[in-house]
Amino acid sequence: MPSTGNIDNTKESKLSDFKREYKFFFDGEEYDCTDYAKKHPAGEEFFWKQAAETNDLTSYFSALHSETAHKIIKSLPKTGRKQKIDPNVALYQHLHEKVKHLYPNNYVKDFLWFAFVTINFLLGCFAENKILAFICIINAQIVSGWICHSWAHGRDAFLYKFVNWYSPLVAGVSTRWWNRKHNLHHMFTNVFGKDEDIQHSYTRVLFGFLYLKWNFDSIMFDYKTKRVIPLILHFIFYFQQNIIIFLLAQYVAGFFSAHILIGNHEKEKNFEGKHGLDFIRHQLVTARDYDYHGLIWLCYMGGKQLDDLQQEIKDQDQKPGRHNGEEQIVEILYRNEND
Repeated sequence: MPSTGNIDNTKESKLSDFKREYKFFFDGEEYDCTDYAKKHPAGEEFFWKQAAETNDLTSYFSALHSETAHKIIKSLPKTGRKQKIDPNVALYQHLHEKVKHLYPNNYVKDFLWFAFVTINFLLGCFAENKILAFICIINAQIVSGWICHSWAHGRDAFLYKFVNWYSPLVAGVSTRWWNRKHNLHHMFTNVFGKDEDIQHSYTRVLFGFLYLKWNFDSIMFDYKTKRVIPLILHFIFYFQQNIIIFLLAQYVAGFFSAHILIGNHEKEKNFEGKHGLDFIRHQLVTARDYDYHGLIWLCYMGGKQLDDLQQEIKDQDQKPGRHNGEEQIVEILYRNEND
């Protein structure tokens, strides 16, 4: 009988038997993220997808995380390895420091958005006038999606904790499910196989089911935990209203929001496999802004209309011989950084 060497035939080999190691550079120093990977809101999936793209997390991490999260990564074990900070990474860090004061916490504004959504949510649930209920459900679903999107990004510790129950209750969306999906979208925008927002087919009639699909995915993600309770309460509240009114309003809200979300990325550059771009270039070539102004558009488009950058890219594209405005924007940023 041939020897089996050190192979144990009594156990079936599984992929889970092999422990992956995740080591990334942040601010020029390498950290061992292996033990922390499963605790991360985006899950371990993020780490092995990121490892295939780059070993430097500095720009990506700074863009999506709070000061508290920075303390967490600094507390992880260091491997002792260091590397020179890439000029593109240094550029992003410089720009990040220059503009972050433009987005201070504004609790008055947050409270007004909270009041608007909550009032519309309650009227949508209990108003006897069906037209009023229809309009209020649409308002609550669309605007709650945008404000919970901002709060769940975790810049403010209080709002981040608050949105963990407010989002499933009012929007019907689990922040645990959303964080995993949305973080992957931001890190791997328009990368096939990594960005779950990319669809193989865009059929407009299905756009209206956006929020109902998110509701279902959220319940399936959280059904084994106590976090499913506010998701169930979401439907208990809304089912106090006429079911047809609720479903029609959800369809209209989803149809509108899906167009905003898809139009923001769908016609831009996409990638198969490793894209090789630094963070700034990747974000610029995979996204577009909307040229709309005013409070109403801010309310219903969630800040997707960043006019100055969009107009600057448009102007660059219209110059003779300029076919890639995004690259020109990067050049402008470099010049400003070096001035």
